[in-house]
Amino acid sequence: MSDLKDLRKRRGILKAKLTSFNTYLSNIKSSEQLSETKLQIELKLRLEKLENLYDIFDALQSELDSLLEEPEVDERDSFESQYFSLVATARGMIETYQVDATSGVLDRKGTPQIARLLLDNGSTANFVTQDFCDKGSLPGWREKIELDRLKSLEALDGELSVKQETIN
Repeated sequence: MSDLKDLRKRRGILKAKLTSFNTYLSNIKSSEQLSETKLQIELKLRLEKLENLYDIFDALQSELDSLLEEPEVDERDSFESQYFSLVATARGMIETYQVDATSGVLDRKGTPQIARLLLDNGSTANFVTQDFCDKGSLPGWREKIELDRLKSLEALDGELSVKQETIN
């Protein structure tokens, strides 16, 4: 019987973490400060921690259910509903503040190509798809590219240059 009590206590702690995240989301929604970089990064970090919570809950609830005559379906359903709703809300808030733009790019032959850029000021990496490399006859190796306020960019040993274009 103490196993059941311990498992239910641990489940309660996980549910409290969901409630805490819900409170956090409510507070930042009402504060209208999400455009600040620090707050966006904090939201991403908190979301990453929350995303790990589901597997822990699932294992714990499965263990609890194995000890009971009838599984606690309502507990699982309640947790899952709140969990997925919070994750969707947080991801939606993050996506709202990412910038999507297109830019003119000269391929290896000097032919202009249109590149779609996803600019995320909380991101730590930049990526180019293999399809884009194939289209522009670009070599397929990784290279760090730093954007300075989207004014211009040259990378891949000078074989790729990007210039800012305003699209209305």
